[in-house]
Amino acid sequence: LGAKAEGVYPLYWSEGDKIAVNGVASAALTAEQAGAAGALFTFERELVRPYNIVYPAPAEGVAALTEGQYPVTFLAEQEYTAGTFCAGAAPMYGYAAAETEGAIQLQHLTGVLRFAVKGEGVTLKQLAITSETGALAGTFDVDCATGALTAHDDASNTIKVTFGKGLTLGAEATPIYVAVPAGKYGKIYVMISSDSDIMKLTFDSEAKPLNAGAVREFAEFTYAANSSESDIYVIDSKEALIHFAEIAANFAPYTTAKVVAPIDMTGVEWAPVEGFGGYIFDGGEFEIKGLSAPLFG
Repeated sequence: LGAKAEGVYPLYWSEGDKIAVNGVASAALTAEQAGAAGALFTFERELVRPYNIVYPAPAEGVAALTEGQYPVTFLAEQEYTAGTFCAGAAPMYGYAAAETEGAIQLQHLTGVLRFAVKGEGVTLKQLAITSETGALAGTFDVDCATGALTAHDDASNTIKVTFGKGLTLGAEATPIYVAVPAGKYGKIYVMISSDSDIMKLTFDSEAKPLNAGAVREFAEFTYAANSSESDIYVIDSKEALIHFAEIAANFAPYTTAKVVAPIDMTGVEWAPVEGFGGYIFDGGEFEIKGLSAPLFG
């Protein structure tokens, strides 16, 4: 990933990248060829159209499983890479019929999750993502003409991001990027482990699916181990309610929100909170007045 500009993250090729066309692997990109949005891949022999293309290429070329279908791998273990996702973690596909001319645009099979975590003195060891339904990692067959995926029997519903000797957090949020197959998987459970404890997050991928080629950004949060107290988000002011809405719209680091004081939202442009269904919102019999729209959507 390149630096975000005007709401878009540019995507660049890397040194060593290969594609496979009709099961034949290309030569690897050199350091001089890397760092660009486009790439010119070369092959040792002439290939015959139509072209069925997958990225990254398998270590060795493979034959078609059936007409136009080839295997791709979604990494079950992704190594943390500052500013981007793990190399080779975001498969793509493409197709070029006999009459196609010019450059070929590959299509994304993954979306990217961006977690921005802060916490001075905390060292993270692992981030694990588990889906409620559907496979997130392993080998899949992709139809290069349509992008349809079929998971192999050994596919897994868990992706782990490892941090080597550890990722030490600071006062400023550190972004962590995870490449995930696009789609709907019910609730997604995120477990972030430090040296001594675990923080658990949950978000819904049904109402807001993981889109191919898009980076889904979650609100910044501070690492905190889950306990009976840390599972409760205390709302004691207008600012706290606004912050709760920002968090709940993305994920649920808290299973309960509790109002502990009267709240006046007069003059605040309010959008109903989405995505907190199934959790507890305890109003504590305190008045929340001045809302310009319903509290929840």
